[in-house]
Amino acid sequence: GKEAVEKNIGKALERFGSVEDVRALRNLSQDGRLLDGSAFVRFAKKEDAESAVEMSGCVISGRKIGLMPSVDWFTRLEKKRASMKKKREEKDKRPPPPKKENIPGCVLKFEKLESVPECSREDLRSCCEKAGGQVKYVEFSRGDAVGHVRLGAPGILEKLTAEPSIKDVKVTASVLDGDAEKDYYARLEETAAASRKRGGGRRGGGRRGKRQ
Repeated sequence: GKEAVEKNIGKALERFGSVEDVRALRNLSQDGRLLDGSAFVRFAKKEDAESAVEMSGCVISGRKIGLMPSVDWFTRLEKKRASMKKKREEKDKRPPPPKKENIPGCVLKFEKLESVPECSREDLRSCCEKAGGQVKYVEFSRGDAVGHVRLGAPGILEKLTAEPSIKDVKVTASVLDGDAEKDYYARLEETAAASRKRGGGRRGGGRRGKRQ
């Protein structure tokens, strides 16, 4: 524990003079607030503290120890904080990345998929690729009746039959447009934002989506 660590530090530094107080520091930026391996040590005499600083880099109990006056430690801390603040300010000044424009007519909606035995994202992909489409994203979960496929360019719907089939089962396919297309992209953005907020997540939109 903290008291044991402080006791050991004081005992190790007694070679330089009488130690009056030891305060081990914690890393306040971590949830566990664990000890960060540094401590403040107050000697009874200024000369003893100066002697200790002169021995910075010495090995005590098998470990190399760095020693410095507290004023130097605080100066270094302030410089570090100033540097971090500057980086945050520079980051805040950066313009947001340009929003990627979505090409209209690139999202296909497949329906009646519940009738396809063991229908998968790869089945939807294969159906589109056979028609010449460049698949960018597949959103579908096994057992769902509806799935969406986002393409690199519009124009393959006419290459699909009026009733495309997957595993010899007839399904329907249509191009999202208007409000339906806007709602689709808005939902994708909400999902991506939620994933970023959680600290990431699986690439491609999580469980339901697969991106290429």
